[in-house]
Amino acid sequence: MKKADEMLALSKQLIRRNVLYITSNMVEQRLVDDFAQADVEEGATTETDKIETRIQFAIAGSFADPKSKLYDAKEAAKWYELAAEKGEGWAMLSLAFLHHEGRLGQPSPERAYEWFRKAAEKANHYLGWANLSICYERGLGTAIDHAKAAEIWQKHRDGNIVCYLGTIGRCPPALLTYEESVELNKAWAEEKEDSHAQYLLGMRTLNGWGVKSDLKSSARWFQRAAKTNHGSALYRLGLLYRNSWASLGCDSKKEGDRKAFGFFERSAATGNASGLFQLGYMYDEGLGCTADADKAIDAYQRCLAINPANSSAHNNIASIYKARCRQAKEGSDERAKWRALMYEQYRKGDDLKDNYCAYNLGLLAHEGVFEPQNLQSAYSYFELAATRGYPAETVQFKLGQMLEKGEGVPASLREAAYHYRLAAIAGSEAGLVSLCEIYITKPGFSKNCDRAIYWLSILARRGDSGAIVAIGDALIRKGDYPEAFKFFKPMLEAYQPYLQGCAYERLSRLYREGLGTKANPKRADEYLQKAFALNNRHALYQRASLLLQQGQTASALPILKNACKAGLASAIYRLGTLVLAGDGVPLDPYVGYELIRRAAEGGEVDAMVALADAALQKASQAPSVDIAIRYAEMAEECDDPRAAKLLERLSAMQNSQETTAPAESGAARPL
Repeated sequence: MKKADEMLALSKQLIRRNVLYITSNMVEQRLVDDFAQADVEEGATTETDKIETRIQFAIAGSFADPKSKLYDAKEAAKWYELAAEKGEGWAMLSLAFLHHEGRLGQPSPERAYEWFRKAAEKANHYLGWANLSICYERGLGTAIDHAKAAEIWQKHRDGNIVCYLGTIGRCPPALLTYEESVELNKAWAEEKEDSHAQYLLGMRTLNGWGVKSDLKSSARWFQRAAKTNHGSALYRLGLLYRNSWASLGCDSKKEGDRKAFGFFERSAATGNASGLFQLGYMYDEGLGCTADADKAIDAYQRCLAINPANSSAHNNIASIYKARCRQAKEGSDERAKWRALMYEQYRKGDDLKDNYCAYNLGLLAHEGVFEPQNLQSAYSYFELAATRGYPAETVQFKLGQMLEKGEGVPASLREAAYHYRLAAIAGSEAGLVSLCEIYITKPGFSKNCDRAIYWLSILARRGDSGAIVAIGDALIRKGDYPEAFKFFKPMLEAYQPYLQGCAYERLSRLYREGLGTKANPKRADEYLQKAFALNNRHALYQRASLLLQQGQTASALPILKNACKAGLASAIYRLGTLVLAGDGVPLDPYVGYELIRRAAEGGEVDAMVALADAALQKASQAPSVDIAIRYAEMAEECDDPRAAKLLERLSAMQNSQETTAPAESGAARPL
């Protein structure tokens, strides 16, 4: 025992040390965002604790087996207690039976009762509740308390055969092991043909609880229970036919939905709350029936009358009212009525901590269609929905977008990347793309090449051509020119013109500078020409820049505009400067600064500096001082040497404005 304890403690220490070492290395190598390091370490520690608990339980089991040469009930109890301290319900139950059977000395009903109570109340284990109720009903290890036993039976009758039998006056005379409870369930289902026991056996067969998991067998047990119009069995059959129609012999999903609708309708007729909710959903979506919003609302409301805690019913009713609100004429009494009903239902669901209601309230605040737009409120609701378990691929992506744009919260690319990463891990393609865009194109992230390559490789494996090229660009940015050369060289044979064009343009640069290969200006010119012929945006911009240097503005403009259409930030910035100067194009400060703003948001440092300087010069259509400061900060994140001086001057200008601006009487000054 002593050696085992020492080995387990050392194992735990080594695992945690290894976790810290790996995560810190991942951060240093920029494979994982340092913002997420705490999450990684916390998750790894939690998993370590789970592994440790499983080891303790397994060791206890080897000592507890009377057939084993290692059999030692007292040693088993020590290990079970270690696992029980971590919340392992089976360990608590095992201790209860050790005390009940007297394998630790004399039988101790009191100690058995205490462990059954812990297994029920702390681990929420069905077998714990079942045996705890028997203890109360029979006075085993505690005083007889029929009221407490009846309360447990009523609460857990739909999850356990013992609790169900208690509700019909057939409580077992003695405590039951798990295997005995399974056999009891079978006996009542098969021999006594009790419909509720058949429903419970159907659930066991569906989930593999003590019996072999088998969907078809599960459906047969539900069908036997359904002969007596058992509401829960009918509801389960509806779910099976809607979600697993092919396994149950239906030729099409349409046929499965039709059968599902019939079962939900019969379940609803029995007053089953879950059946009523699903009937409402079928009417709502038009599955297996003609869509009917009024019938859907009626079914949802009947569900809520039976189960007021069904927050999803509130959400779905609100969604119907939202659709009606959109259809109603703006400013009409009808629109106002549906709007009020919609908010009432969403808020009731939110009070019940529903994640969908929180998310939908966030959407309403963000859209600003039925209420004035409130981005701070929207962000709070989205964050709340995330903590409640709303699908991460959607809500984490939304949070990332708001943080990237500075909507309702201060803009933070670092935090945006964190949320995009969570969305990407959950399977969001948009989250993965946005994360890669931040690492490759956004200011302040230009040095995160290894991290970018890691995420881009995931996107590239999904066939994203842009990600494939971005991996090579990251190698160039990293300064690993030989690898970049080897990466782009085979791409010359790619079947996609886009990939070929990118390969020719990048290799042209490497040949011209002699990076990763021997310098070859002639081949550099040849490859650049081929890239231009394939409409590569960088090649287009280089050709346009050369023509502009030669004073051939008219010839350069169409080529430059093509590069702009392809989204090249440097080309957009150059076009903006031409528009501001009226050089070959009509002079238009508004259009010029809009182009430069687009270039800055796309990562062009010269555009950021130009916007910050324009605010200092108080140029027409220049951004406000606050926005100019943001652009200067972006330039500083890109290590631009001009940024610090700009920030100093802009901050002085901002302070001067705040000092001289008159405060309005009776009103707070805006922050």
